[in-house]
Amino acid sequence: MATNDAVSGIKPPANLQIDSDKSTCWKNWLQQFEWYAIAVQLDKKPADVQAATFMAVIGPEAIEIYNSFNLSDTEKKNLAAIKNRFKEYFAPKTNISFERYIFFKIEQNEDEYFNEFLTRIKTQAIKCEFDNLLDEMLKDKIVFGIRSNQVREKLLTEDKLDLTKAINICKTSEQASKQLDEFESKNKTDKVLVVKNKSVKNKENENFDCKRCGSNHKRRECPAFNKPCTKCNKNGHFAKMCRTKNYNPKLKNKVNTVEEMSDCSEDEVYISAVSGGDKKDWTETIQVGKIKFAAKLDTGAQCNVLPRHLMNKLKASLKPSRTKNLISYTEDKMAVLGEAELLCKIKNEKRNIIFKIVKEKVTPILGLDTCEKLELIARVKTLKESECKNDIFEGLGCYKNFEYDIDLIENPRLEIRPSRRIPHAIRDEVRQELDRMVKLDVIKPETEPTPAVSPMVIVRQKDPQNAKEYSSRTSRYKQLFKKSTTTFLLERTVPRHYKTSQNLLHL
Repeated sequence: MATNDAVSGIKPPANLQIDSDKSTCWKNWLQQFEWYAIAVQLDKKPADVQAATFMAVIGPEAIEIYNSFNLSDTEKKNLAAIKNRFKEYFAPKTNISFERYIFFKIEQNEDEYFNEFLTRIKTQAIKCEFDNLLDEMLKDKIVFGIRSNQVREKLLTEDKLDLTKAINICKTSEQASKQLDEFESKNKTDKVLVVKNKSVKNKENENFDCKRCGSNHKRRECPAFNKPCTKCNKNGHFAKMCRTKNYNPKLKNKVNTVEEMSDCSEDEVYISAVSGGDKKDWTETIQVGKIKFAAKLDTGAQCNVLPRHLMNKLKASLKPSRTKNLISYTEDKMAVLGEAELLCKIKNEKRNIIFKIVKEKVTPILGLDTCEKLELIARVKTLKESECKNDIFEGLGCYKNFEYDIDLIENPRLEIRPSRRIPHAIRDEVRQELDRMVKLDVIKPETEPTPAVSPMVIVRQKDPQNAKEYSSRTSRYKQLFKKSTTTFLLERTVPRHYKTSQNLLHL
């Protein structure tokens, strides 16, 4: 057997990898084995050799399933009997109505090629058992599910439209659209260059609203000049003014936290933080079949995220998702292609985990709910007070031997305000509080005339034995110089903390 295979040069199919969609995995593997059996003429060999070949190729994951069949000695040598038992095991409990609901719900995603869309609806249509109506249903699904309204109009105006015509129209329109985009992109670039050259000559000294930094300034004074954009990684503009719709696939480790808001639309998932792929990030190794990859543990994430290229490597099936977009606080969007349920092995424990699938090459993420269920993190519900120098955390603190210079404006107008009346019922309490504050060196009594007097305001606390006094110094503050401070924007601050270029979308 081995000799014949080696001579023919035909490799047997890879071992059966079982994930959440067991039925699909079995059907695809069995189809490969049937081709292999025909190629090596397996049917001409003894029955026991055929059965042994089948079990040797199917791999170790199916051995446990095989042992649970309790086959007789005769059945163990019968390839057809073994296949039938596996078919019964992997046979899905199909709900035709639900599968048809999924079929009619499919729509072409943004940036999805028509051939990819056609493959998706054909795969789902097989589960719907349309029989003789299959071509008609596929044709109608193309008309209703195609993304372009212009192409849909062509399909609706076509006389005696069938499946073949619909496919040809969609492919031709998609190709023509790509060619037109190339022409328009070139013409648009030429026009923009001409307009810029004219405006520089005529309005050199005038302020204008800059479309690169978002502020108002003169020509050649843009703060975004030669600065990298944290969204597309190109120089010359800030992320808030970036026109790039899609993410640069070369940027990695852009996702940190995904937060699914409970009070928002089910079509959107909001994203709340940014990451630069720090080596100190918490990660956990996940094994799906024989493939291992690292996922980041993110307690701020309410869903799990997986890039499409990794999903394809794992050979997982994509299912529709109620979440359509991931949205950051900067209103940038990342389209959700769908979701996939994977049988993951983490720390010798197997669990079915649902991941949101995105097109960008982001870091895989395990959200809060998954981390808790797998006990990858633990909630800390009690905090102990530090016993080291705990006296500095009690009572009222005070700076010692410290002087602060206050700058007054020129010719300040100091006012002497009349004191406010204190109700007779709380006068004793106020006096006691004043005495207490004097002892604590918070205030000191003044018996001599002063150039300014502010009224005292009595504020009652929840504790009836505790009244607080506050001095109204609004008029005095107007006589001080105001010291301004610089406010740092997020898109200017984030790149300083990471050596790698960043993207304001997180996940």
